[in-house]
Amino acid sequence: MVLSKLCPLASDSLKNLIESFLLHGYDSAEASSVLPQCKLDSLEDEEPWGIAGLVLGLGNCVFAMYRLGLNDAVLILKDILLSWVPSLEPSNKSSLFCNEMTEISLAVGACLAIPMVVAFCQNVELMIGDIDAILIRYVSLVSDLLNSSVSEIHYQNLVMASCIGAGSFISCILNDGVHSIRYDDIKHLLEFLRNGYSNSHPPLVHLGAMIGVVNAFGAAAGDLTYKHIQASFLPISLDLMVSDYVRGPIILSPICENLSTSFVQELFLIAKDSKDQQTRKYAAWAVSFLRYKWCSEMIQEIDCSKSISMISALQSESLADDSLVWKMCSWLSNINNHQVHCNTVVAVLRCISKAPKLPILDWASIIRGFMKNAANFPNKSEILQDATSFREECIYFSLAHAKDVKSLLLFLDDLVDLSRFRTLELNLQCLLLRHVSDLANIFSTLRIERLFQDFAQFFSSSASPYLVYGLKQKVLLRISFWKGLYQCFNGAYLKSSCVSEIEKCMECLFRFMPTFAYNVKTEEFLCTCSEWCEAIRCLTKARHGWLIVVLQFSDRSTLNEIAVRILAKVRLVKNGSSSFSELEKLKSFILNFRLEGVWWSVLVELVSTLSSAQVSIKRQWLLDALEVSCVTENPSTALSFIGLLCGSCSKYMPLLIVEPKIVLSDLRITLPSLLSSSSWSAIAESCVDKLLQSTERICTWAAMLSGGAIDDLPSSNRINESNVDASVSLARLMYQTCLSLKDYLPLDQQLRLAILEVP
Repeated sequence: MVLSKLCPLASDSLKNLIESFLLHGYDSAEASSVLPQCKLDSLEDEEPWGIAGLVLGLGNCVFAMYRLGLNDAVLILKDILLSWVPSLEPSNKSSLFCNEMTEISLAVGACLAIPMVVAFCQNVELMIGDIDAILIRYVSLVSDLLNSSVSEIHYQNLVMASCIGAGSFISCILNDGVHSIRYDDIKHLLEFLRNGYSNSHPPLVHLGAMIGVVNAFGAAAGDLTYKHIQASFLPISLDLMVSDYVRGPIILSPICENLSTSFVQELFLIAKDSKDQQTRKYAAWAVSFLRYKWCSEMIQEIDCSKSISMISALQSESLADDSLVWKMCSWLSNINNHQVHCNTVVAVLRCISKAPKLPILDWASIIRGFMKNAANFPNKSEILQDATSFREECIYFSLAHAKDVKSLLLFLDDLVDLSRFRTLELNLQCLLLRHVSDLANIFSTLRIERLFQDFAQFFSSSASPYLVYGLKQKVLLRISFWKGLYQCFNGAYLKSSCVSEIEKCMECLFRFMPTFAYNVKTEEFLCTCSEWCEAIRCLTKARHGWLIVVLQFSDRSTLNEIAVRILAKVRLVKNGSSSFSELEKLKSFILNFRLEGVWWSVLVELVSTLSSAQVSIKRQWLLDALEVSCVTENPSTALSFIGLLCGSCSKYMPLLIVEPKIVLSDLRITLPSLLSSSSWSAIAESCVDKLLQSTERICTWAAMLSGGAIDDLPSSNRINESNVDASVSLARLMYQTCLSLKDYLPLDQQLRLAILEVP
């Protein structure tokens, strides 16, 4: 907002960025209330660097934007910064800017901010390509500015910023170890920078050109986001000596050895022998920046003067240079993405995934390069290997060796960070969730805790991309996480401090547990069944006390919440994790609940679980269900349960259809068949006695309902209005079932049945 006020020309560009924030719910009202209370209608000579500082600060905000999930804002900011860097046409060199003060100030900040913004976008795969085009733009800008005749202080500032930015850009891209740049392009830029400090330019231009050179070599002067150079960046193949491309830091590249040596020596001589004291001081600063980074603790083990011997040393320390693993690793690090089939790369990755030891390389850069260029690999027509599955293989390889290879550990650490994880493709998210136990095995305790917290937030946050997935995609993610959590419980390395975090993840997933309808056979139903299987398998590993709390429900719980918790308890009894006594506590509640929606599935699951119980337990459930039907407001529920239980235990079971109306209509066959068997005959008379009571109640209710005298029915004997439509059919069904069992009744009860009024 300050930039918009100071530079009205930038307001249109920044408007899109502000709108992107507003779309994500970030209000600018509070920010506007704390704007600096200063005069913003004019710019003094010293203020352009203040504006450039604001632009640089805005560029640094990409890290915060990304962590907030504002990926579109990051890309908008990247495009804004690039739009502020002038593209100079030959016909327009006499007047480079319409509003010199404003546009030059924005361009100065943009030249300094673009390297870190573009490198960040590349690293998190928000931007693919365009690197060469941006480099050409830097080279063109530096060349045109150095060749122009203008010498005002504002242009000197821009020349300095463009030189520094160009050097930083090359370093940021190459230090990532993924994107390669032509050697000739690097040499071309460095030659331009040499002209900047060799010819008769103003001191500021000399300073910018020198800093640009050492920044290209990794000095990172003024770069707060400098990425450390690791010893593993050293190439493993001397074939790179004849390559046209450079990948990795310039100063560690064999092909650039002569180039970097000559430039560093030249700057050293200028700092030592230049006749101009100011130039000598600037050169000394530049060399000091480079020396500081080169001698700092993160790179002190590398001796650039002995790069060739270091290569041999790394080979000998790790693997014999004639071993098969070494040859395959060497081949992987030097392949051309456009000439090698992805199936070949996958085969090699799978092979060396089994290797007990790998050479000392920057494996993270190799794998990141494969993942970014997955779509560029040609496919074999007979065995199709698409880009997504190829990227999966890269992660499998990383998981296999991350425990021993630090760069792969850091790669996975970055990949599962919430801000990065939510940008991955669905299949990669599922893979990482499924292998959360492998991640827990290689991460520290604190990192494991944050890992589970991030994954839980991924499913629960209102800003999570999980919420915009389709139903099938959501189920796949949840199933993958259930599988991963189960493996965590199975691992001997499970840390006690992480159990609570795992349980929080399980509780989060359990909130999304779907209900299902057995009378609908669809793909959705099959996915739901798979999720339930994985969830119950995982819940069996949880602590009993925690499980009791999670499966509790109250009067304020919705029907789905109650059904899911009861289904979970039933499933846990079914797989032997809980006893049947746990279901006894729910018996009255289940049989009295209104039969609607998912409650049919609850009854089916309950009967399926009871089928493995002892006969005595099943007989007690039958007696209790008949007793409930005599008093409940929802007799259809208890009678449906009785029909399911009788059908599952009778000799006709293989021929029956589990459908609500059919199960009730079959009751007049299944109940007599069940009670006639030897193991059930002992409770036959008690069952039929309760059945008659229930029949009399339902027939009386149906008759009063037909005669319009329902208000005369005692309140203690009322039946829920939801049963009105089925009153007549239910009464007739009960009467016919009693008739088929009348031989179990004493004479007086048979007379009551004979004179019973049936509508």
